[in-house]
Amino acid sequence: HVVLPPEVAKLLPKNRLLSE
Repeated sequence: HVVLPPEVAKLLPKNRLLSE
């Protein structure tokens, strides 16, 4: 999976879940 930067994770919480 791709690990997104904290800044991106805050802006795109959905992407963080999909990335995990």
